[in-house]
Amino acid sequence: MAKVPKEFHDVFWEVNPEKLDTEEYPEYIIERILEYGTLEGIKWVRKTFGDEKIKSYIKGPARRVLSSKTLNFWQKILKLKPEECIHTSSVRNKYSFWEY
Repeated sequence: MAKVPKEFHDVFWEVNPEKLDTEEYPEYIIERILEYGTLEGIKWVRKTFGDEKIKSYIKGPARRVLSSKTLNFWQKILKLKPEECIHTSSVRNKYSFWEY
């Protein structure tokens, strides 16, 4: 059971970061550090989870919480196709309340 190092606790403001387990909450940890972390945090995430796990997260539905800028950055870094990283908030939902 690996824990998040203390120097990265500041990006987990709504939870107790001491209780975060990298095996139990990998997507949450990846998401927070990719979006709000420092260069050192990003290095730790890449070392801890690997680029394949990060790619899997970015391609999955959980990516909707990442900003467009963050998604674009990781698309370039991980050499992903643009269509693999479409931000869900930019995709029009035909059942959206705001269209009426």
